[in-house]
Amino acid sequence: LTSNSTTITGTGEPNATIVIKNGDTQIASGSVAGDGKFLFNITKQAGGSTITATVTKASNGKTSTATQTIPIATTTIGALTTDSILVSGTGERNGTIVIKNGATQIASGSVSSTGTYSLSIAKQAAGATITATVTANGKTSSASTNVVDNSIKATTLNALNTNSTSVSGTGEPNSAVVITKGATILASGTTDGNGKYQIAIAKQLANTTITATVTKASNSKTSSASKTVTAVVLDYSLTGPETYDLGSKANITGTYGANVTYVRLRVTGASGDVTIKKQVSTTTSSNAYNLGDISTYVDATTQKLEIIAVDAKYNVVNTVVVAINKDTLDNKLTGPATYTIGDKTAVKGEYGTNIAYVRLRVTPAGQTTGTIVRQATRSAGNYDLGDISTLVTDATSTVEILGVDAKYNIVKTLKVTVKAPTVDNKLTGPASYTVGDKTAVTGTTGTGVAFVRLRTGSDVNNMAVVRQATPSAGTYNLGDISGLVKDTSGVVQIVALDKGYNIINTLTVTVKAAAALDNTLTGPASYTFGDTTAITGTVGTNVSHVRLRVTPEGGTAAIKKNINLLPGATDYDLGNIAGLVANATDKVEILALDASYQVVNTMDLMN
Repeated sequence: LTSNSTTITGTGEPNATIVIKNGDTQIASGSVAGDGKFLFNITKQAGGSTITATVTKASNGKTSTATQTIPIATTTIGALTTDSILVSGTGERNGTIVIKNGATQIASGSVSSTGTYSLSIAKQAAGATITATVTANGKTSSASTNVVDNSIKATTLNALNTNSTSVSGTGEPNSAVVITKGATILASGTTDGNGKYQIAIAKQLANTTITATVTKASNSKTSSASKTVTAVVLDYSLTGPETYDLGSKANITGTYGANVTYVRLRVTGASGDVTIKKQVSTTTSSNAYNLGDISTYVDATTQKLEIIAVDAKYNVVNTVVVAINKDTLDNKLTGPATYTIGDKTAVKGEYGTNIAYVRLRVTPAGQTTGTIVRQATRSAGNYDLGDISTLVTDATSTVEILGVDAKYNIVKTLKVTVKAPTVDNKLTGPASYTVGDKTAVTGTTGTGVAFVRLRTGSDVNNMAVVRQATPSAGTYNLGDISGLVKDTSGVVQIVALDKGYNIINTLTVTVKAAAALDNTLTGPASYTFGDTTAITGTVGTNVSHVRLRVTPEGGTAAIKKNINLLPGATDYDLGNIAGLVANATDKVEILALDASYQVVNTMDLMN
């Protein structure tokens, strides 16, 4: 019998009665034929069922019984890859099924009434053994399959141009890479353990399509990426002033393209003689050149003045002709004589015809170089720098309004006297700070102070806000700043800001080096293998933890014991360490650590 049987046959006492049961349930009955054989139709019975046939002889009431247990259906499991999210197969109808990866269950459910199952699973690793076990009527049947690697990392190919002599990108780690141009192989190589590759190729023509194909050895999967080679356009651009005022000592400046090697000043005299008067190499990262003051080279309006660009082979690749004039220049510039911190009134004035730009320059106290913080709008001889309250926040700064001509030369300067605001901008705080001090930084503020900030930087022109406090009842607390100010280099400031976030006061804090830390560590001069005497000693005030470290000969160091010292403690006791040192050749050390668990001292007991 099987779980699919629909008939039952056998032999017994001829012409005797017969009853067929599944357990206690009768599923068929009748008589044995005269030739001792019987055959009955039955419904399909579940695997694991025990079927009993009982024959009774009418003449003497004697019985004879035969039993058979129906095996459950053989379980199957379909093939799986690293991309599979379903597991399916067949098994005993209506049986329970459990899916495992090794000993870990990853799914469970029931076999359908038709003997099939399909269960959702997470993607599994390549090579994993997945087992399906069906249980029915106390019987089990299992089937297994191995997960096949079906993945490959997507390949990338970096941009290429006609100057490129190598290709690079990423792909499946430790895999073969082939670089092709159409059907032609240009080069080949291998990705490294991080999936990166860089392979030399010959320079290719513009608009050529280059393809990188990576093949994964374990499953022969491939992934490709392509790029079109772009042309490299040579940049011979050159800018310079349109005119030069005879006698002007202003620097002659401009910009040049990436493929310009030299910028030269060429002067042609009235008689036609041509002379290169000055040359500069194009080495600045900003692509700007400066020929400086040329007044000694140009002395007549009858001369021809040119700025020329030269490539690496000294070929002239661009020319700017500069007109020479001797007109009287109108450099008129007016503006306010004073400015009060916090004033939002627009700063306005007038400018002359030779002034092309009006700019505001601010130089912090103690600095020699200022910063252009705004350029004015201009119309019919009038300029407007607008509200400068967010740009001028410190009464000690030097503030200037600059008149700049079309060649970006400063031709007029107005110094504006900066006055402190009338608001209460009081700010007190520590005059100095010692590196490592965890004491909260506190102070007092005036009524006009809305925020207090801690700033740090390499110098006063390069400051960054690292913490902000809001004053309460005239006091502020910036807390422990030991994690923000770690050494004596740079500048540390406490600054006060008003409600508009304008700086209205500044305190510079002197940073002092931390006092020498007491990292003392004492203990036994040596340790004899097997000695059970307690290991004790003393530590300095900067030591918070004591550890025992043992390193087997040729092996890896391991921390065998750790003691966390109470605040102020100066003694330690590591106890008997005989059970922690396995061999006489082991290296035994006592380590002292500070509160940040940094090793600050070491004793070698096996020296």
